[in-house]
Amino acid sequence: MVRNTPQACLKPDHQLERVYSRTTDNPINDSLSDLDYEDESLSIFPPQTNSPLLPTNSKYIHSLHFPSYTSRSTLSRVFKCKLSLRVLKIPALVLLCISVIIGLLAIPWSGLSTSLAPDLYKYQSLDLINRTDPFAIHHLSAPDGSIHASFIGLGASIQTLMVKDRSGSFRDVVLGYDNISQYLHDPAYPRFGSVVGRYANRIKNSSFTLSGAPSYTYKVTANEHGGLNTLHGGRPGWDRRPFTVENKTLSYLSFSIVDPNGEQGFPNQVVAKVEYELLAGAKWKTRMSAVSDGRTPIMLSSHVYWNLDAYASNYSALDHFIQIKAPKYIVTDNILIPTGEISSVTRTPLDFTKPKKIGTDLKLTAGLCGVGCIGYASLFFSYILIYLIKSIKEPVMEMWSEKSGIKMTVTTDQLGLQIYTCNDIQPIPRKVSHQGPLTIYENHTCVVIEQQSLIDGINNPHWGIDQVYSGPSKPYEWNSLYEFISI
Repeated sequence: MVRNTPQACLKPDHQLERVYSRTTDNPINDSLSDLDYEDESLSIFPPQTNSPLLPTNSKYIHSLHFPSYTSRSTLSRVFKCKLSLRVLKIPALVLLCISVIIGLLAIPWSGLSTSLAPDLYKYQSLDLINRTDPFAIHHLSAPDGSIHASFIGLGASIQTLMVKDRSGSFRDVVLGYDNISQYLHDPAYPRFGSVVGRYANRIKNSSFTLSGAPSYTYKVTANEHGGLNTLHGGRPGWDRRPFTVENKTLSYLSFSIVDPNGEQGFPNQVVAKVEYELLAGAKWKTRMSAVSDGRTPIMLSSHVYWNLDAYASNYSALDHFIQIKAPKYIVTDNILIPTGEISSVTRTPLDFTKPKKIGTDLKLTAGLCGVGCIGYASLFFSYILIYLIKSIKEPVMEMWSEKSGIKMTVTTDQLGLQIYTCNDIQPIPRKVSHQGPLTIYENHTCVVIEQQSLIDGINNPHWGIDQVYSGPSKPYEWNSLYEFISI
């Protein structure tokens, strides 16, 4: 007798022979006699001596013969035997499934360090259990594995962006925190990788007037220069607000936020969506859209800090090359508020219409980024310089490092491109992927690139830029594409 085989399936020799023999006086057999079961594609139980339904004892095997047809009663009996054997396997399968589930739950999905190895991106979590957790980490990978990124819901911020250098090794080219809670609690408040809004950049006197019948002047939260202006939508702006995950795939992630009427003093409710997608060929596509239920100014931007060397071969960003296809910039005062004048970059240190190292004219920038500041507080270093851009059909900016061999191009549909070169960044510990945490981020070791409309355009109507949006018939939209290649 075979071990683990039900008794009902084991028959004496003469019974087994009778089961598989043809009964000529059986009317059911007669009706089946014309069927040819020699074709295994038609046979329910094709002849085989290693069938799990049969005992392995040679006595039984040799006593069996397999005809080319059988009766329905025989098929029914054999099927029941096969089913009973399968039933015995169910407890083992259940235990196996439970073990697999427990093993999967034990994997720290949200705690995977994306800065250590791109291989970790194979652990993709596609469920939305943590869709409202602002500190949950969401990992994305391009279909061809050429680029990897991680994001969190707080500020819809990018935490890690891995691209290949000249040697084919991945480098994390954006600044951020390994300790995710610091995105909320760091008093330095750099807005690493976040979305800034409802109105990015500065608003003079923290106020604006919406014309119409009647016109009304709104006062919004002042959070800079002793209350003289509003920066990035107030405190807190969207950079420290929780976004909700709306949808997620292996390469796509979307967040949403509801900004209520009166938040930070802005009128009417705004519902916004932020979409991130990693594309083949090492491309990162970003789209932001918003709809309000009444007239309100909207100007969003992405506040990503870049270092294309990833603090490996070279710490300073002053050796990065930049070219910007824009001939003009917005003139600002000593606290970086637009004066209303738009000027040419020709014969100024702000001229990057041809490729140039960021640090080439650094000494000529004194005062451009504010009182006592040296650096591009206009073009690169602070929130002064906005280049006027006319087209999204081709990249408006290129930045690259000869050390790492990483080159980034930026294509956008926004009118302005602001550059800030980390002139006054606070001593924040670096990520492990940036040789941290015992080392810190320092001045001029990073570059912030902000695609946006014109600074304080809401208070400069003579520019002819409409920054007031209202209802689904006049939605807000922001699109940019970052592409990375090796040089």
